[in-house]
This record gives sequence, structure tokens and C-alpha cells, in this order.
Amino acid sequence: MKPYFYSSMALAAVAFSLSMAAAVEDVPMKVTKAAVFKNGYSQISMAGRIPGNDTKLRVLDMPVPVLGSFWWDSSDNVSVREVRSESAAVQVPAERFTPLDFLLANPGKEADVVLSNGTHLTGVICVPSAETAESSFRRCHYTAPKKGMSHHSRESDVVSRDVAHNISIPGTAAVLLRTPGGMVPLQEKHILYAELKCDSPQYPTTEKKLPALVFDLNAPAEGGTLQVSSLSLGLSWLPSYRLELENDGKAHFQCKVMVMNELVDLNNVQLELVMGYPALGKHLLPSPVAQYYSLDDFLKLISDAPSRREVLGLSSNFVSNNNANYVSHAQNDSCNLTQAEDLFFYSVPNFSCAAGQTVTRGIFEGTVHYSHVYSWNVPTQSSIEQWQRDRRNDYDSHASSPHEVWHCVRVHNSLNTPWTGGVLDCYAEGRFVGRSDITFTPAGGASLVRLNKTMQTPVQYTETLVSREADVMTLEGKLSLTNQQEKVIDVIITKEVNGTPLSASNGAVTTCTPAYGDNPNGKFRWELRVQPGETATVTYRYNHKN
Repeated sequence: MKPYFYSSMALAAVAFSLSMAAAVEDVPMKVTKAAVFKNGYSQISMAGRIPGNDTKLRVLDMPVPVLGSFWWDSSDNVSVREVRSESAAVQVPAERFTPLDFLLANPGKEADVVLSNGTHLTGVICVPSAETAESSFRRCHYTAPKKGMSHHSRESDVVSRDVAHNISIPGTAAVLLRTPGGMVPLQEKHILYAELKCDSPQYPTTEKKLPALVFDLNAPAEGGTLQVSSLSLGLSWLPSYRLELENDGKAHFQCKVMVMNELVDLNNVQLELVMGYPALGKHLLPSPVAQYYSLDDFLKLISDAPSRREVLGLSSNFVSNNNANYVSHAQNDSCNLTQAEDLFFYSVPNFSCAAGQTVTRGIFEGTVHYSHVYSWNVPTQSSIEQWQRDRRNDYDSHASSPHEVWHCVRVHNSLNTPWTGGVLDCYAEGRFVGRSDITFTPAGGASLVRLNKTMQTPVQYTETLVSREADVMTLEGKLSLTNQQEKVIDVIITKEVNGTPLSASNGAVTTCTPAYGDNPNGKFRWELRVQPGETATVTYRYNHKN
């Protein structure tokens, strides 16, 4: 993948010269704003000040846009007639070079040189003009010298010859070293390694063709601002949460986010972390403006069926933003949160993160209320039978166990900002007590967070056939849970069935969801309070069609 036109890190690593056509000015662009989705796409806005009066401006460090998402804007005195994509010849750091190339790139600087016979020389580098052109772009492997070879050596400034790489060596001197004893001619075969006695050495460069954008203005606009924006792939974010329980039903809730950047340098930008599901369309392809593909390859991509990633859009988020149980009517007045249509934007001002870095930062925290809840979910009878077969055959079962009772906490969101899906770590009295996924929780809503399985609430279940009429069976079940703790507990019991719920005890809530086949997906749900030593029993009845 080519994540951007030209790395800003490479721009900072070497002072390179541009092979420009006449009357074309390069406009240095800076990211001013980034709205980042969790699936790796982001809306990037960049701006640059026009330095002169030329009507052709060139941009080299533009992220690759998604098809159809590249737009430009400008200040009042800037009018863009058209934008042209072309190749630009630039000097970039050479991936491989020899000690001789290293010396040739630093004329006039003092260097320590060790020859292959062990001789140690110190002097000023003098480059014969005839040799410079031949040697500047020679590409050879290099390695750092072993530690202890020189007490002056600094790993970042030392270049050692790779003796396994065979190159042609000129018969005359390639570089001169002005030493206290006079001029010393050096050939490449004589140099073992070299070190500059300065803090900012220059490294050899080589010419490379890079895609560029040339903006053709209607009139000169010195001092004006050129602005571009695009949807691009290469930035993502993940949330995580920490919940510290206190004894009075209150807890300290914290949210931090991790921003992963493989796109472009961000330096004091306005960062927005987006929650929601915008419609991105099915073709998340690189725009032709980036010269990412040939025309033939691009047309093939357009004609092919969209890939799974393209179809999913934002459904590839870390945790689904599912919110089936709670609806919020609270106002979201948090200072770092805004809402646009059905999307929420966490605002992070003055954010910096270089390309290739990952930055973690706290977003918000506050006090929330919680309560302890014990959750027992009994799957369908077919799932229970599958679980029993797997246990008998010593298989790893993917079906839910009918005996699992989970100690949970129900956390109420009173922070006036929604919580997007992520991982939550829970602590009690300074100890780690559990970790769970948390689903989307709006302001004013609540989320049930699992902590651990409990061994102090044994359960029993039975299900029997009551009657049969033609191909319809009526079944009745009984679920029992005993509280062996010395405190009152609140319990949520759910029972899933393949069939149509008919009736249930203890004020159960029933739901019935149509499904493929003869039987719908039915569910019973009870919320009970169980005293110490007490056994709570609930019953249910449903129809199942064979």
C-alpha cells in the first residue's frame, strides 16, 4: 500500500533539491484538521501559504484520496482553474551507500576515517569535482561498525563498508582528506568506515520520481492560502475505559483513546474522533488524482465487485456500536463533544503524532453510579444439547454453558457524553477484578459490564413436553437459582427458545423475533431480587413447530 504521496519524515530527514519546471512554486502543506473514524479512514484538511506570484503551484505531500473525495478551497484572492497530476523528480535519501558516498556528501566537514590497514586519519573532506558525479549516487549496502572500534564513534554518524558487496573501484583517488600532515588521497577500497565530527551530517541522496499535484491559478495570489481536503486511509483510533468501584455505589470512570497514524505527520492539529456509521459508498478506492494505479488497473478495480472491506464500510469498527436497549433523551453538553446529524465528534485540540507513531491520550473522566447485578443466560435447548455433546467428547464448546452466572456491574452514564464501544477494565479496592467489552452507551443510558463468573449462585433447569398437536409441541421449563451469599443480590435471568413464547411467571418480559424457518427466536427476561439463602424459581411456556 502507498499511504501517501511523499513522507513528511523523509522531507525532514534530508535537504533535497527539486527538479522543477520554470515558474512552478512548491507550496508546503500542513495538516490543520483530521476527523478520524475507527475503521482506518479519516477526513484530512491541509493548508499552505502561497510564497510567490507564480500561477502554477505544486504540492508533493498530499495523502492519497479516496475516489471522489479530493476537493480544494482557497482564500478570497485565490482562484484555481484546474489541478493536474504529474511526476516530479526529487532527491530522496539513498537506501544504500558506501563510506565513500558518505564522505562525498559532506565536503568541507571534518571526519575521522579508518582505513582497511588499521590507519586512523582525521581531516577535512575535499571532493574532486570529477569524482563527485560518479560517486554521489552509488548504491551499496552499509552497516554500522562494531562497538569498541573507535571511542569517537556514534552509531547514527558512522558508516561501515559491506565487504560482501562487490563494486567497481576507480583507479584514481575519489576523495581527498586534508590532514595536518598534508593531502591524503583515498580510494573506496581503502576506507573501512568513516565518522563525521559534527552533529548534523548530510547523507547521500538519489533521484526519485514522485506523484505531484500542480494547481493552475487564474491569477497570481502571493500570500494567499491554498486548502485541500480528502478522505484517506491510514489513520484510526481505539477507545478503552477504566472503572474504579467505590463502596457507596459510585465509581470513577475514565476514557482514553489510542490514535494509530500511518498516513501523514500531525503537528498541533484539531483532531476529531468520530463515532457512528456514515455512508461511505462501496468503492473505497484510491483516486486517480494520486496516480496510484495505471488506467487499465483502475478500470479493472471499478468493474470488479467490491471487496469485503469496501462493503463493510464502518462496520469493521473494533466493537459494534450496538444500542438495542437504551435510548437517551439527555443533552450532550460536554465541552469536548459535538454532534452532527447522527455522528458524534470527540474534539482533541493541539494534537501531534508523526506518521509511524501511536499516541495514547485521556479524553474524559468523571463520577458515575453503578449497581451489582448477577446475570444468568440460558441458551436454547438445541444449544444446551450441543454443549452437552461437546463435553462428553472433550471438545472445546462454542455454545454457551447453561450453568454460567456472571457477576456484573450496571454502569449508568451520567457524564453527558456517549461512550463508544471498547474494552473496559474494572478495579475494586485497588485490585483488578475483571475486563469486558462495553457497547455503545448514550448519555443517560446504562451498560452491563461482566466482571467474573460466580460460584455462589448454583442453578438448575428443566424443560418438559406438555402437549403435542399435529407438528406443534408445547413445552414448559423451570429455572432455579440459589443465593448462597450473605447479601441480597439482584439477578437478571434470560432464557432463549426456538419457538413462540406463550406465558411466564414473575412478570417476565417476552420478545419474539421472526427467523428463517418455522420457529421464531423467542426470549424470556426476568429481573429478580434474591435474599440470602433463598432459591428463586421462574417458569415459562412456549410452542415449538417440528
